Amino acid sequence: MLPAEILGAEAALTERGVGVGGMSARAANASAADRSGSAAHAALDTFHTIKTTFPYAETTAHLCAAGRMSADRQLVTRLAGLRDELAGAVPGSRPGRLAAWLPMTCDQDTGGYTTYAGLEPHQALTAARPPADWRSATDEVCVAALAELAATEAAALGHEDAVVRARLRGVARLLTRADVLAPAFPLEDLGVAAVLADADESLPALADAMERAAKSVRDQVASDVADVVATTALPTTRLHDEIMFIRTIQIFETMYEQIGRSVVEAADVAGEGDPAAAADVLAAATERLGAVSALFRVLGTMPVEVFAVIRGFTTGRSAVQSVTYRQIEEACAQDVYLRVRGTGPAERLAGEMRRLDAAWRRMKRGHWGLTLRIIGTVPGTGGTSGASYLRGAAETPLFPALTGA
Repeated sequence: MLPAEILGAEAALTERGVGVGGMSARAANASAADRSGSAAHAALDTFHTIKTTFPYAETTAHLCAAGRMSADRQLVTRLAGLRDELAGAVPGSRPGRLAAWLPMTCDQDTGGYTTYAGLEPHQALTAARPPADWRSATDEVCVAALAELAATEAAALGHEDAVVRARLRGVARLLTRADVLAPAFPLEDLGVAAVLADADESLPALADAMERAAKSVRDQVASDVADVVATTALPTTRLHDEIMFIRTIQIFETMYEQIGRSVVEAADVAGEGDPAAAADVLAAATERLGAVSALFRVLGTMPVEVFAVIRGFTTGRSAVQSVTYRQIEEACAQDVYLRVRGTGPAERLAGEMRRLDAAWRRMKRGHWGLTLRIIGTVPGTGGTSGASYLRGAAETPLFPALTGA
């Protein structure tokens, strides 16, 4: 049960209107049947009676209209029962995809970072692809999440002020950096850069360009990817900014997945005696981190008072629980370089390791600075000391075995 103070603060923010600092467009435009959950109940009845396709649209409509933490408890119980029924479903099948998605809908009392951020359905998508295609599959999910972020921000444009302008332009810049964020899934020109470069650019014109870009991305990714990713931002509140927060987390997670697996691949090929190839793999991973500053600029438009409410709704769901983030640092602790050093290619590998380390620490310093601005010195959500914890983490070398080598 959420404290009345937090519920009241969320309600007050929804009175500000739609968009940055206020209510999400999905919550504001929801029907009475969506807000109450009656439409979702009726659709579930039909699903169970005649075994139709699961009603993702009606279910997500209620969860977004009410906020996941305030969802109809009877509906949550029904979804939890279905989750339990599908526990043994074959991954990649239609029941398997539903089994990967349902835990998000009923994690109000037991939720963690993975269900909060909607990561399991994304992981199920990439796992269903051939192993050799993991890079392109992960980047496909990344651009699909970026498209949903762009569409959400464009649709919520109402009032115009400096923060709204910064948010919209920040997301538009992310669209122009898609080739850096997701180079393994190249997109056709999205047409956003030209609008951004226009000195007379208006926010409505930019929003229109972003909506067109989002549609273009949806058309370029596989239909199952577009359909699944569209359902994986289920905010705990009715607030617009939380959807942005979830989508940026999802984009970061695809980046972490790419970097972590690249480090493992580099270690493998270096251990097989090819440090030059390992250096190439790490160089590509470092390039991906070039888009991090654009992601932080978007996150930096989060109003402080809004994030305070989101924190109150998401106790127990912290980024320190990120498995992919931990896997990067665990993979980097290997001493492969020490086994191959002494040759020219090995020294180039050491140089690429240092470049990746520098980029990784810049990212962590950016995270620390953003956290300090938004939450100050209060404790972190994962039981850490918050900003001071992040400051210390930013000074930890990514490749400890390389230090002093």
